[in-house]
Amino acid sequence: MKLNMPFKESVAILNQRCSANEQFAGAVATHWRERPDFPGEVLAQSYCWLYCWCTTGGPANDAATDGAQKAFSKIFRPYGDFVQLQEFDRERFRDFAAECRYRVGDYEQELQEALKELFGPA
Repeated sequence: MKLNMPFKESVAILNQRCSANEQFAGAVATHWRERPDFPGEVLAQSYCWLYCWCTTGGPANDAATDGAQKAFSKIFRPYGDFVQLQEFDRERFRDFAAECRYRVGDYEQELQEALKELFGPA
């Protein structure tokens, strides 16, 4: 997924936004990965991982959820408006993201197709 900024800047934003939640902060280094041979993009798994944090919710995760949503909206384009994602078929996309966030391999095309189903062409 194409970033709206350099990869290192996206890491800094995630670290800043997620510092309130130890589990989220520790997971950034593991799950936020740049796509090999595609500078300025992250793996589809990273997009789905962050989307799942955006939808986690719950009193114990309010700060992390809020931080994830703000980071998501700032980092991604054209599918970077988390509120817009929620207005579409949130539950269906959440299920897709939850299934795919830890999948091995490059499934960028599959992610793009899922997003096109929700939004139409970018």
